[in-house]
Amino acid sequence: MDKTGLLTWNDIFGGVSLIAGIVLEFVPGMQWLGTSLIVAGFSHFAYTISSVQDKKMSWNDASNMAGFTFSTTITINKPTNKEKNSSTNTTSAGGSGSVAFNDTKENKKERFDKNNPKQTYTSVGAKGQIIGDPQVNYGGVKGLTINKYYGYYQNGSGGVVLDLQYTNQNIGNPQWAQFIKTDYPAEGLTSPYWDCDYNCPYYYTAIEMNEHTINNSYSFYDNPSRPCANCSWSASLFLLTPNGKALTLYYGFIVNNRITYTLPLIVGYPKMP
Repeated sequence: MDKTGLLTWNDIFGGVSLIAGIVLEFVPGMQWLGTSLIVAGFSHFAYTISSVQDKKMSWNDASNMAGFTFSTTITINKPTNKEKNSSTNTTSAGGSGSVAFNDTKENKKERFDKNNPKQTYTSVGAKGQIIGDPQVNYGGVKGLTINKYYGYYQNGSGGVVLDLQYTNQNIGNPQWAQFIKTDYPAEGLTSPYWDCDYNCPYYYTAIEMNEHTINNSYSFYDNPSRPCANCSWSASLFLLTPNGKALTLYYGFIVNNRITYTLPLIVGYPKMP
C-alpha cells in the first residue's frame, strides 16, 4: 500500500487491467478476455469513486474495500433486430418475465411517468454509484441537484435511473440533448447516435421541454435499459442554449453476467461530439 494514501495494489491491478483489456480488444480472438479485464478494472474504480463521494471515505480505504475481482466468464449475448424491437421473455438472477427494450423515443412518455412501476425499481443485482437522496450542487456545479441515480438488474433487464434538476437564472430557452454510445443500439441505428426523434438532436420536443421547465429550473429524467446478460450503454448529456453548452454530464451502465455496474456520474466530460 502506498503510504501517501493515494494508491493501493488494487488500484495498480485495476489500472493494468484496463490498459491490458483495451489492448486485447484489438487482438482477434482475444476480445472476450479484453472485455473481462475492462469490466474488472472499471468495477474497481467505480466502487472506489462511489465510496469516496457518497460515504466520504478516504481513497485508500475505499480502494481496499472495493478490492479487485477478475472473472473470465463472459457470454456475448448480442440480440437480433427482431429481438430488439419486441419484448423478450428472459430468466435472470433478478427473476423472470417480459421486459421491453427501453431507449427509443417511443418510450419517452413511459420513462417520464414517475408513477410507472418500472421507474421505481430498487437497486437489484447492481453495483457502483448510488444516489438515493438529493445531492445539491453536485460536482461543485451551483444549481445542479441529482435527485436519484442508481442501476438495477431485474426481470432480465439491466439499466440505470437518472433524475436531475438544474437551476440557472443566466440562461434562456435551453434544450436537453443526449448522445448515446452502446453495443446494443436502437433498431435501425448505428452507435453512436443522438437520442431523439421529432426534434433532433434535442431530447425533448418544445412542448415536453416546457413541461420540464419551471421558471429558471430545468429537469431531466431517463431510465435506459437493455434486456441482456452482457451489454453496455453510456451517454453524454448536454443542456444546450443559443450561446452554447450550459451543462455537460456523462453517465451509463455496464451489464456483466446479469449484474449492472453503474458508471460514475461525471460533470463536464466528455466534450460534445
